[in-house]
Amino acid sequence: MDLVKQVTSVELSNTLKQAGVTTPSLFFRDWTGSKEDEIEMNEGGAFHNPDNVNCFTVAELGEEIKKEKKFKGMFFPYVIGGNWTTTFRDNKIIENNEAEARGKMYLWLLTEGYIKGE
Repeated sequence: MDLVKQVTSVELSNTLKQAGVTTPSLFFRDWTGSKEDEIEMNEGGAFHNPDNVNCFTVAELGEEIKKEKKFKGMFFPYVIGGNWTTTFRDNKIIENNEAEARGKMYLWLLTEGYIKGE
């Protein structure tokens, strides 16, 4: 699978950076104007560099959401008709990849004050 489909998009990655998310990530883009496929890997493992824009994977976002104990077991991804659908109570987000769906859910939880970004 193409790496672009395994991490958050440029737009969402930039939005998470602007929201103050400093959670370490294994992948990053050099700057906010990078293209979708301009993804690099942190050779020493996941870390946060304030000059870069982190590209979060499904696993990284899942770990962040489940840090908040009240959300464990409430985040369920389903595949319907080839699209990833993530349902969280009454909110539904449909995306073409799970990283994007989880990233939007993480952003929503962050902006609504349910969780605190690192």
